[in-house]
Amino acid sequence: MSQDQTNVPVPSKPQTNRQVKVN
Repeated sequence: MSQDQTNVPVPSKPQTNRQVKVN
């Protein structure tokens, strides 16, 4: 799961993309 967070540029997980926009 930690690796998923590092892979922010992955459109596979929109939830992680949302956090990147907030940053």
